[in-house]
Amino acid sequence: MRPTGAGGAKVSINQTQIENNTHGIRIDGLAANGTIRVHVRDSVIAGNANNGVFATATVGTTTTFLERNGITGNQT
Repeated sequence: MRPTGAGGAKVSINQTQIENNTHGIRIDGLAANGTIRVHVRDSVIAGNANNGVFATATVGTTTTFLERNGITGNQT
């Protein structure tokens, strides 16, 4: 997720397999002034080449809720 400008985002990910990618879930608030809220529930995030879950922001904020997930075998 990467909103820009004054925008933000509300994201819900449920019962999803996120496997064998470059990044699992990447929440990028570097280009946004708004708030990014992400809720990941009952999912698998595994075998990704970089972070399983990664969040960053400068001016805006990111809030990430992780509930009942399997997060394993990611490289960093």
